[in-house]
Amino acid sequence: MHNATVRAVLYAKSLKAKHIGGLFFAADPEDVESIQGQWAEWDMDIALTSIDAPFRDISGPLLEEVRRDTTHKDSIVTVVLPELVVSRWWELPLHNQVGLYIKRTLLFEPNVVVTSVPFHLRGSGLLWMSLNLLSVKRSKGEEEHVGPIHRSRRGWRISR
Repeated sequence: MHNATVRAVLYAKSLKAKHIGGLFFAADPEDVESIQGQWAEWDMDIALTSIDAPFRDISGPLLEEVRRDTTHKDSIVTVVLPELVVSRWWELPLHNQVGLYIKRTLLFEPNVVVTSVPFHLRGSGLLWMSLNLLSVKRSKGEEEHVGPIHRSRRGWRISR
């Protein structure tokens, strides 16, 4: 459990749906008690359902849960995923892989909407600033590459 989960739950509650619930796919049955304890500790006022996902394969159990609700007439299921937004490009492969897998799995499911709720992880901000400075918008809407960026005694400088 972390702040990204709380933010996603708050967003889900703001949708004013008839039914809101949390899902936890348990690869190890021993994790269930710990996660439910954390869920209670964070005082989430929606139910958390734990689903067995042996071998970390969540596609089957995920589709079962979603299809259970989409079989009802005129129902739409919104899957709300917390998404970590990292400040360093090399952190991208480390986060959100399960979220991407869930999005791909549900892409062609009828009556399913997948929503990501971003949560920004703040790092040093160094790379964030660097990436913003690497391209400059021109008045015509074109972008021009101007990097690399380095720091000198007088501050940040762009070498041309």
